[in-house]
Amino acid sequence: ISDDGIEAGTEAHWDGSSRADADLAVRVRDALRADPLLERSEFKVHVEDGVVTLRGEVEGTERFDRAIQLAKGVEGVSRVVSKLKVEVR
Repeated sequence: ISDDGIEAGTEAHWDGSSRADADLAVRVRDALRADPLLERSEFKVHVEDGVVTLRGEVEGTERFDRAIQLAKGVEGVSRVVSKLKVEVR
């Protein structure tokens, strides 16, 4: 567990500008962690003013699409910006 109390793997970050962004970052992180398709993927989740930015690497386009779909489905997300890289194996 890191200094901010977040476990290694999928991380949640916010600028500290609002408690709503902090809560949203954690909810998006938890949604990504809970999905069986994404359980082995690692993401960085950043939230600012309801806009979620996802960073990390995913294996294949199916996981890429799923991560974005899950993030968009979290209540309070106004937009998702993907900085994800797709690994091809």
